[in-house]
Amino acid sequence: MIKALLKNKEGSENILSFLFVILMLFILFISFAQLIVLGYAHLYVQQTAYVSARAAASHPENPEKYAVDTFQKYASKFLYDWQHRAAVQVIYNSTNPGDPVTVIISYNFPKYPLWTKFLRLDPNQKVTAQATMIMEETP
Repeated sequence: MIKALLKNKEGSENILSFLFVILMLFILFISFAQLIVLGYAHLYVQQTAYVSARAAASHPENPEKYAVDTFQKYASKFLYDWQHRAAVQVIYNSTNPGDPVTVIISYNFPKYPLWTKFLRLDPNQKVTAQATMIMEETP
């Protein structure tokens, strides 16, 4: 049956058209999947920054330790290779109640060859999130 289609001009054109459409659909699917993963990483890094800032603000005795511990707890669940790809920065002037504490998390997005080569995007994409909270008064 396939030999007959290949000998027939219309049959071979239909097969080539079908293969081309399947290839384009596959590339489109891979691109959408990559965008979903990038969006997921961005949302999760933002949530991790928020929760880390909240932990730092509620423990003014050592905000940096609590922010980093909370980050490690959340990042270990959902961020790929977070030990080598993520960095946490905690900024605060003092630990007095009412002073701001800011947590900045940057995560190097995993490199995927199709994403970086085919779409010609930067292979060193960073997802950065920042959250600021007010130091709380502890009893």
